[in-house]
Amino acid sequence: MKPKSIPSESAKNPRGKIPHGVSTLNDRKYYCITMLKYNENLCELELFEKNKHHACWEAFKRITKATLGNLREQNIDRIPIAPKGDYLKLYNRLPQGIELFEHKLSDTARIFYYLYQNEFHIVAITYNHFETDKIRR
Repeated sequence: MKPKSIPSESAKNPRGKIPHGVSTLNDRKYYCITMLKYNENLCELELFEKNKHHACWEAFKRITKATLGNLREQNIDRIPIAPKGDYLKLYNRLPQGIELFEHKLSDTARIFYYLYQNEFHIVAITYNHFETDKIRR
């Protein structure tokens, strides 16, 4: 039996345009989480206890409710970090000039991320905080 083909966008909409009133990714007023640059080598999610997992998912929900430029309103930390010490490994495979931030999930657990337009790029989620001697920007 031959599978049914999915109609093309132009077949659905003969003019080939997105119908009026439909939101596109570029005009979103809220952050969209992406993990395209997530560093699996630094992932420590398996170390999280049950309540710490909950804190992480709650942070994800708050991020997607934050309007652009206003993460603080949803209690998301925007603490800048410098590419020095143990933080340097967070910058592997990232483009030059990226400004990384951290959000504290608990005393030691963190979400490391950067922002680009309406995208919230998660770089790492750690359970144990890095040795930094308070390296901040």
